[in-house]
Amino acid sequence: MVNVRNKHFQRQTPKVVGVYLGEKKPANFNEFLWPFVMELLDLLDDGIQFQGRKVSLKILNFVLDAKARCSCKCIKNINAYFGCDICLCEGDFIDGRMAYLETDADLRNDDDYRARIYEDYHLHESVLEMLPIDMINAFPLDYLHCLLLGVMKWILNFFR
Repeated sequence: MVNVRNKHFQRQTPKVVGVYLGEKKPANFNEFLWPFVMELLDLLDDGIQFQGRKVSLKILNFVLDAKARCSCKCIKNINAYFGCDICLCEGDFIDGRMAYLETDADLRNDDDYRARIYEDYHLHESVLEMLPIDMINAFPLDYLHCLLLGVMKWILNFFR
């Protein structure tokens, strides 16, 4: 989805720019994302005509669910020992789940991400790294997977 934000334009409703539907996820996310990234780079360079004006674009963030975020960034899954997308905490496997218990772990940053400092975090290079974005902060955490699924399961088990 894309959302236009500009002081000269009335706030617009987000518009869908791409949807994937298939029996399984794409085998190679870089190959899947390549046309999107190439077109986006052109739009970032040239701008876009919108309501009779040339508008320059800036990427604020990518809103993806947890599994898609990991696949698109080519990083370890959220249930891996070093799967936290925000900090360098090593997870502990407790009762069949990965738990990140450290509260004072160092935070990840874009420079270290791009320099491949996080060996236990990267699977391989992502085509999204070609974009002028912060590869950590441009991907907000997924509310559903990070909070609701675990909490709701706990609450339902508690009431049962």
